[in-house]
Amino acid sequence: MRLAELLMGMNCGCAAAADTEVTGVCSNSDKVSPGDVFVAVKGSRTDSHELIASAVSRGASAVICQIPPSEDIGVPVALVPDSRRALALAADNFYGNPSGKMRFIGITGTNGKTTTSYMVYHILQKMGLRAGVVGTNGSRFGDMSVDGARTTPEAEELYGVLAEFAHAGCTHLIMEASSQGLDQRRCDALHFDAGVFLNISPEHLDYHGDMDRYLQAKLILSELSSACVVNADEPVFAGKFGGRCVTFSCKGTGSDYSAENESSSLGMLRYDMHCPAGNLDVSISICGRYNVYNSLAAIAACRVCGIPEMDSVRALSDFKGVRGRFELVYAEDGFGVIIDYAHTPDSLRQVLTTARDLCHNKLILVFGCGGDRDKTKRPIMGRIAAEKADSIYVTDDNPRTEDRMAIISDILAGVSDRSRFTVIPDRRDAIRSALSEASQGDIVLLAGKGHEQYQILGRDRVEFDEYGIVDEHFRHKRA
Repeated sequence: MRLAELLMGMNCGCAAAADTEVTGVCSNSDKVSPGDVFVAVKGSRTDSHELIASAVSRGASAVICQIPPSEDIGVPVALVPDSRRALALAADNFYGNPSGKMRFIGITGTNGKTTTSYMVYHILQKMGLRAGVVGTNGSRFGDMSVDGARTTPEAEELYGVLAEFAHAGCTHLIMEASSQGLDQRRCDALHFDAGVFLNISPEHLDYHGDMDRYLQAKLILSELSSACVVNADEPVFAGKFGGRCVTFSCKGTGSDYSAENESSSLGMLRYDMHCPAGNLDVSISICGRYNVYNSLAAIAACRVCGIPEMDSVRALSDFKGVRGRFELVYAEDGFGVIIDYAHTPDSLRQVLTTARDLCHNKLILVFGCGGDRDKTKRPIMGRIAAEKADSIYVTDDNPRTEDRMAIISDILAGVSDRSRFTVIPDRRDAIRSALSEASQGDIVLLAGKGHEQYQILGRDRVEFDEYGIVDEHFRHKRA
């Protein structure tokens, strides 16, 4: 590919070097290969404009940046107003513009993105459409799957995956759009048929700084979408969406899609939905009131893309949920074990409330908080645990480079009565202790890791499989 083709759609000047050959796009100076175009971006912690010379020494054929180098670097330089946006456009151009070969549904929100995206994915597949999904659980289309470290992959990875899916015949793509991914303009080359706004509660404030900037980052999705599907029960969303807006609600606010008469049991959720097609009975093989919101959003988003509500309701009747999202992994000996990804105050409160409704005896919780992340949520989550659970094991959850006991102390700072709290820093030991405590009628909730099969200790990613720990515990018990 020539540099001129890579720069299509950007506001920059690089005519003299238009014929420069390009073999890739890269924003990590340590990963530049000969022939790559290096895109320098200013991050929250580092500014890779300072690494331009290093990228050139590794063979970069050209540089895209928003701050000009202080001296001649010997390769073409394309100056752009926003190099993060330019990175998305360049990656899209390099991979043959997969953004124009599929229809896109984007889903954002503090909680529920993965479950909602897989509900939409399930509906579209049931309708015979060739759908793919990109998000926290990785990227998937047909037999193709790609693990991902981020909810919304970095631009050069994202558009490469989209190109593979498009080449394999994918026609519809559901994407989780994280606040950081949106703020860093990774999705800027995409046009979404529907942008879904689920909810917002404190999260990633270590990155965004405050709730207003967190909200503004999420609202970027509305700029990229033809229609917005919005939770009308979130006050901060009011008045934020112009043009075509479809609303959903569980509070009878006169929205386009609303629910009432909800009932939930272990493994079943049902409610009456009022929608443009009339009144429909919705039954799904999952539980939790928060999944009423998720399913309303999924049905509304699919309608924006041409799927009648009745077809979506039929499709969801055999939706079994998502790995690591309130997933029942053991239900013998008179008690159940549930694994969930809840790692924010709001999501922890929701899953504990759901588990409490299903629990006939003690609710036993295992949880921790991530290191090198927002510290303000830790005492809040400790307080929620104290309010909702009967027995609480406080432990590790990706401590990263922070001292594990400092994180645990932050959690316990929100707790006045610690008599029901047990501190076991090693998460494997904490899970085993919780499982050993469980008896008839109890529910054990392992919160925070969900689908993840690793722990981040220091800067190392160590294999850690909660599913395997649960299975091993009961195999030994039976033996």
